[in-house]
Amino acid sequence: MKLSFVCIGTDELKYIKVLLPELLKLGDEVVYVDSESKDGSAEYAESIGCKVLRKPRNMNANINRTIAFNEGVTGDWVFYVDPDEKFSQELINELRQKVKDNPEIKGFKLPRKNYYFGVWLKHGGQYPDHQIRIFKKGHGHFKNRHVHERLYVDGPMGQL
Repeated sequence: MKLSFVCIGTDELKYIKVLLPELLKLGDEVVYVDSESKDGSAEYAESIGCKVLRKPRNMNANINRTIAFNEGVTGDWVFYVDPDEKFSQELINELRQKVKDNPEIKGFKLPRKNYYFGVWLKHGGQYPDHQIRIFKKGHGHFKNRHVHERLYVDGPMGQL
């Protein structure tokens, strides 16, 4: 299983200096879509070995994610992330095992922890905030109509 991470951003250098090196350790490829950054984000991502696509900034960020899904990734599985997110080796190990054990699965949901000013929002419906973020290449897409739309996966879903 080859795992590609996709991250998009504009002027996210502060966050990607933490995120991208970790993703390079966890996966097989990192594709960073830079949207007109002025802080050196694209140059930094390239300098550490990420594949960088430079695209105009679009109010619907999912358009640039879709470009990465279609033009950038070479992996069998795609995991899209935001610059300020964090991941563990345990999550990636679980993903790899579930893909191996369940070849019919085409995408995975995962419980996301949301933080507000450094405080984990455990209550009020904020946890677990299940997100579809991982899909088998060719089986996930956005309809690219709204800013906060969700990923659609064609096929059976699993849970991490």
